[in-house]
Amino acid sequence: MAYEIELENRGSKEASDVKVFAYFSYGIEPTAAHGAAHRISPGQVVFDTIPAVGAGEKIVLTIRARADEPGTHVFRAEVQSATLGAPLVEQETTHFYGEASASASKPENESEPTPASPGSGPLRTAGRNNHPTRASAPSTKGRIEAP
Repeated sequence: MAYEIELENRGSKEASDVKVFAYFSYGIEPTAAHGAAHRISPGQVVFDTIPAVGAGEKIVLTIRARADEPGTHVFRAEVQSATLGAPLVEQETTHFYGEASASASKPENESEPTPASPGSGPLRTAGRNNHPTRASAPSTKGRIEAP
């Protein structure tokens, strides 16, 4: 599965010291990330601080993850900046049905996620800075925009 974070500064001033975090619920683990330097650990990806995002600039960060077990999984992206008063948060749920059958054309571990209902599936927070858990409308691509 691939998750994409579109970070777009729609404001008239530069956003400074931008930090991007991605969190995954139990049963899904990040395997790779692209778009900025990062660190991957169980259940999360922490991107290195982006010194500045100029007015009108857009940065796309992509994270690949693998579901280890069928079920509803939660992905949460959080953006913090020295110029924002509060973190920007986007969250989505996807339902993974399990491995594709031998006759399917998709490679193993590449089954498509299916949006699930809001509120289904807890976000893993133990040892993850205790971020609150909430479900929101499902989607396959999240956009976080700075004012």
